[in-house]
Amino acid sequence: MRRIARWATIVLLAAVGVELLLAHSSDLLLLLQPEFLALQVHSPTMVLQQANHRYVVRCEERCGIFVMGKRYRMRNRGGALDYRRKAETITLPILEEQIFFTTQPGGLG
Repeated sequence: MRRIARWATIVLLAAVGVELLLAHSSDLLLLLQPEFLALQVHSPTMVLQQANHRYVVRCEERCGIFVMGKRYRMRNRGGALDYRRKAETITLPILEEQIFFTTQPGGLG
């Protein structure tokens, strides 16, 4: 009887763990991605950099909540970046995206 109770507890804990993982997988993914660095903040636009990607986004009246030189966690939605602040999600439309590639000195051939 104790073995059955032990296995039932293990199965129940595993089910709860899987449920939590599925419910919050996007938040977990957000924690694993590099943060966005605010390079320039000038209303109505802002320049953000994440690894080798640089984005010019429109922030308009929301530019005041961002500080130049500070890092922010955001979700890339393709045509916009979503920034969650308290219970509010702020959508920043992407106006321009630049990708920088590292090159080896002297070329490859």
